[in-house]
Formats: sequence, structure tokens, C-alpha cells
Amino acid sequence: MMAEQNMPPFSEGVKLAWRLAAEEAVHAGQPQIDPIHLLLGICGVERAIREEAWERYAVSLSRIPSVKEEWAEVHDAAGMAGLDVVHLRREVRARLPQTSMALPANHVAKRSEAARGVFDRGEQRAAQSGRPLVSLLDLLTSLLPTIVDKDATIPGHFGGALHKLESLMAPPPVSGVTLLLDATRSAVQPPLKDLKTTPREALFYDLPLQMASAPNYQAMLDCAVSSLLKFFPSADHGVMLLRDRGSSSLLLQAHVPAGEPSASMELAEHVLRQNSAVIWNPAAAAASDIGARSLIGMQTQCAMYAPLSWQNERLGVLCVDTRRPARAFSPEDLRLFIAIAHHVALAIYSQKQTRELQAQNLLLQRLLTHFSPKVRQRLLERAGRGRLTLGGERSEVSILFSDIRGFTKMSAGMEPDDVVDMLNHYFAALVDAIFRCEGTVDKFIGDAILAVFGSPDADAEQHRHALHAALAMQEAVQRLNAERKTRNLPTCEIGIGVHSGEVLHGFVGTQERLEFTVVGDAVNRASRFCAAAGANEIIVSAEFLKHVWRDVEVEAREVPTKHEGTWSAFRVVRLKAAR
Repeated sequence: MMAEQNMPPFSEGVKLAWRLAAEEAVHAGQPQIDPIHLLLGICGVERAIREEAWERYAVSLSRIPSVKEEWAEVHDAAGMAGLDVVHLRREVRARLPQTSMALPANHVAKRSEAARGVFDRGEQRAAQSGRPLVSLLDLLTSLLPTIVDKDATIPGHFGGALHKLESLMAPPPVSGVTLLLDATRSAVQPPLKDLKTTPREALFYDLPLQMASAPNYQAMLDCAVSSLLKFFPSADHGVMLLRDRGSSSLLLQAHVPAGEPSASMELAEHVLRQNSAVIWNPAAAAASDIGARSLIGMQTQCAMYAPLSWQNERLGVLCVDTRRPARAFSPEDLRLFIAIAHHVALAIYSQKQTRELQAQNLLLQRLLTHFSPKVRQRLLERAGRGRLTLGGERSEVSILFSDIRGFTKMSAGMEPDDVVDMLNHYFAALVDAIFRCEGTVDKFIGDAILAVFGSPDADAEQHRHALHAALAMQEAVQRLNAERKTRNLPTCEIGIGVHSGEVLHGFVGTQERLEFTVVGDAVNRASRFCAAAGANEIIVSAEFLKHVWRDVEVEAREVPTKHEGTWSAFRVVRLKAAR
């Protein structure tokens, strides 16, 4: 006598229980395996383990730990419910229907239709709990009054234990924030190769990958909504409504099929406010219920609505409905719908955060365009650590002013677009020279540039960097002039003034508008030295020359002022030859 070879593809513990069930059926003279035999088979797993009857029931050595693990789960669940499984087995076996039917020696015990139904339902429960043998036992004990001989009764003291076992294994309540998968279980999970995946489970596991591979945000939303009709073949419509950025209203973002979307805005708003999912049908709804009028008007026969929420942020609502009278959504459908909504909400939230971070990064990059690439990278790292904040500090820096000579007179005879093009052409070359020497562009003032060396980060070589930047700027202008002359474009010359002194420098403004600036008398003095420089000249202050005198040849100059007398200054002639 044996069980059918094509036994249900379940866990090793269930397979052992199946073989034991076949044995129970044959011993009772039953041609088929009924649910009561399966219950006896599960209760008999403990004896098979205790007697180590592995070969008898075709359990390979590699599968023994898995079987023991599953029985430990049954033992723990039964213990928590106060259920004695061995005692239950005796009571059920005593009430097992007997027959004198003679079975042939080669008889193969097959499942009855009732047993097939139990297996199908057991698979669904196991998919939720991750404990196949416990789920099957729970299902069978809940059916106990119907699977024993109707004239036999189970002792009353089993009633409370069986009810408690059923409550322990019951699926979680339906709500908008239900967590369907328990990620805290420490029990060893069966190998993936031993698990059977239903078509809906396969779709569920694949959904995040499908959304992640979408080429853009809208394609991701379309992918999520179109998948709803695959999960729920009885559905006619799928809709996604998302919160508008500028208001609290819900906007239609995606729907299937093409044509007029089907959704009750009133019910969607209610679901989002309550953060809970619902199944709606006209038979259970009064005409005054939320959304009833619009749903009835759309001839909706059944609908599911679930909120899209993540990290306490309510993003929108997911909806499916059917207009076919014979179709309805079950609580199991709603639980799956909630889980899908969690997946979709996470994807939307992640995309939203990514777009916001990209926008913030773009704004930060624009803010930092005045800094050289090296300084910009350091500031980005500081911003990433939250250390790019409002505030300034006092220290000595080197200030460089450059100004185009005769710009006002020259630009008066030019078209505005030509003036802007010329400024952009010269500024690009001048800023590049400043950045190559670790300088920071504080601002553009008409045709003038204010640059700082030694800020925002201290620089021990700031004076030498400022000197080399000034020389590189003059060289860049000469190259540009030669190029522009070949194209018959107007050219210009610049004068440069450099000074060192103490200033207040840093980021000022508000958190919404943050700008880098330098403030102090040293800035005004550098502007005066620039004004005193002629075309192609570099004028430096005595304070600045103290730091670079060994590197440069200069000629003395004087800079007259209105209220402060005459200042000593020096025109840079050339760099000294290297020694």
C-alpha cells in the first residue's frame, strides 16, 4: 500500500505527514486519503521522529533537519495553545470511520476531493505564515467538527485549545498599515528550492524589479497600475491617485485600461485620511455611504481602495474595481492589495526623495559655482556632513579686483547681445585662471571681478596663488585678444589690483538664500588699487608685497586718495627667474 507518487509539492514535513496519512487510510481500509487521515498523519510526525523511521517513510538524511524544524514549530504552536497533539491523535483515531473493504496489495492511496481542497487552502495559509506544517494543522483542526464521523464527538476540553490555536495562526487584521510578512522570526526558513511559488506570489516578488527597471517616473507609475489587472483578473479598472505638490487634492496619475478612469474621489479621500484599506460593494453600502453615489453611478459591483503611505507621508490612493455582477474581491485579495500598495508607496517615496535630493544638489552646485573645483568638493563634503552653515570668520585673505579698461565707452557703440557675448568670453578665461590658482570668485560687478584667496578655507600659499592668478589673467586676455582680432571682434584690456588684509568672510543670508561674501576695509582698498592700474597692469599693495617680494620684480607707484593721503603701491613687472 502506498501514497500516490505525485504528492503535493510542499515542505518536507508536510510530505512526511502525507505518507503517514496514506498509511492511516490504508490501515482503516479507506481507498482515498481524507482530511481526517491527514490530521492523523501530522499528529504522527512526532512518532516518526522519535522512532527515527526515516527509511520507512523515504526521508533522506539531508531532509531530516528540515522535518525536525517543522515539527518544533508545531510543538511550539500547540504548546502555546495548550493542545496535546499526541492526545488529540488518540481521540481522533478512536473516532476514525472503519470499513471492511479489502484493498488490493498494489493499491495507491490518492487524495479525495476534500483533501485536495485542504491542500489548496493550506498552501495559501502557508504562503502567509511561512510555516507549512503548522498552517495545515491549524486548518484541519478548524475543520475537525466536519471531518470526523458526524455521530462522534470530540471531547469538550479540546475546544478551547483548538480555538486558541486558530487565533494564533489567524492572518493579521485588514488595515491600511498591516504588516503582512513577519521579518522577526528567528526560525530557520526552508530552502528556496523547496518552496512552491504561486503565480500571484511570482508577480508580487517581481513587481519591485519591474518598477525599478522603468525608464522614468511616469513609466514606473504606469507599470504599477497595469500590474493590478494581472494580480486581480476579475478587476476591470485600475487607478492611481497622488497628492498634488501644490495642494492637498488628489490628481489622476495613471489608470488602466485606456479611456475613462473609474474611481470615487470621495472614497479615495476618505481612505487616505483614515489610512486604511476597504472593500466596497453595493449590497453592503447604503446610498448615503461615502462614495456610494458615484460608485453606483459608474455601475461598480465591487471595488478595493488602499492608501499609498510611507514614512508617515500619505502619498495617494490605489484603486481597482469590477463592473461584472458575479465578481467580488475577498479579504485575501485585500491583504494582497495592501501589500502591493506598500511596494508602490515605497517606490514613489524613493523617487520623490531622489528628485528632491537632485534638486537640492543642483541648487548647491549653483551656489558653489564661484569656487574652484577643489574648494567646491571640500564644501560639498562639508555640506554632506551638515557643516555648511550660516556664519563668517575673521582672518587675513588676499583680495583681487580686475576691471576692463574703457568698457563704458567701448560698449556704448555695441549691440547689447554683443556686449554680453564679449563679457562672457573674457569672464570664462579669467575665472578659469582664478580657479587654477585656488581662488574664489566672490562676485561679478558689471565688467569687474572680485576674487578672494585664502577663503573659505585657509590657504598658506594664498599670496603666491593670488600673484600667479593675476599674471595668468593678463596672459589669458592677451591670448583672447589675438584670437578675437583674427575674427574682427572688439578686444579689451584689464587692470588688476591685489591687496591683503583682515576681512569677515563666510556664508551670509538665510537658510533659503545662502551666499558667500567678504566684507571689510581690505576689499575697498583692493578696489582702489585696481582703479589705479592701467591697461595690462597689475598693482599690488605694500601689505601684499611683503609676502611675495622674493618672487616678483616691481616698480614703485603711488595711489592718491581723497581722504587718506597717498598710498604706497607697486606695479608688477615680471616674475623673478627661478634660483
